[in-house]
Formats: sequence, C-alpha cells, structure tokens
Amino acid sequence: MSLRPVLYAIDQQNVPGCGSESCVKAVMLVGTPAMWWLAVPVLGYLTWRALVRRDWRYAVVLTGYCAGWLPWFADIDRQMYFFYAATMAPFLVMGITLICGDILYPHRRGGHYRPGQSSERRTLGLIAVSCYVALVVTNFTWLFPVLTGLPITQQTWNMEIWLPSWR
Repeated sequence: MSLRPVLYAIDQQNVPGCGSESCVKAVMLVGTPAMWWLAVPVLGYLTWRALVRRDWRYAVVLTGYCAGWLPWFADIDRQMYFFYAATMAPFLVMGITLICGDILYPHRRGGHYRPGQSSERRTLGLIAVSCYVALVVTNFTWLFPVLTGLPITQQTWNMEIWLPSWR
C-alpha cells in the first residue's frame, strides 16, 4: 500500500533551482497513493470475481499479483522494501483496469457487452472512471518532483510527505 517508501537520496543544502532560499532535492520511491491505497479492496474484488464469478481474467491478474507478494510470507521476519513491489504494480494496474471496465460496462458477460444499459448509468460510470483516472494522473504529477529529484521548496517537500512513515 506504499506505506513505507524508500528514500534514495536527499540534498537540503545549497540546492539551487526552486526559486526559494531553501530548496530540497530528493529521490524517493513511493507509489501513487491513489492506486496503491486501493490495493486491498482491489485484491478483494479480484478474488471475488475469480472465485465466485469464475472469471479467468481476474484469476490471471490475481495470480500475477500474488506471485510477487506471497513469497514474502515464507520468511515473515524479513523486511520488504517498496522496490520489491515493482513486480506487483502492473498487475495492480490491470486489476484496477478490469474494475473500471466493470463500472463502465456492468452488463458484460464473458467479455462481451450486452445491450440494455441505461444511458444515465453509463454516464455515471464514465464520470466515476474519468474522475478516478484524473485523480491518479494528478497524484502522480504531484509526486513527480520527489520521484525524479527535481528541486522543490522546503514547504513543498513538507507537503509531499503525507504520512509519518514517509519521513
């Protein structure tokens, strides 16, 4: 869930380029919270669709995600750093995409669209999915300076650190 990112480098002394007296240049590996914080509900929905609805697409995505996650339970005392989650990220994105598809096309069976969906329901689904995608893009854009090491003000750096575990 991206609760403990990895801080690769930080420079807070004599950093030019942010238009302020006090600049910070940091490189931190942190996932986009708008995606990673939904990991548990996404995994729950994927499991439900795979086991109860017997949808193979959800089972494939769930298997890929768990292949990167479950081996860590073999040695529970070992600390898992966030960069190990890189193998799970594509499967999380695929799971979110499948769920967005269910929101947009709720009457789909076996991957095929069935007519009869109300235009109001379709519009609401399109608005919900569009707002979520806009939130993810905005969230990534906000975090981009700390993902790439661009100089930012100390105040912006403080706003980038959302959780105490991110310090």
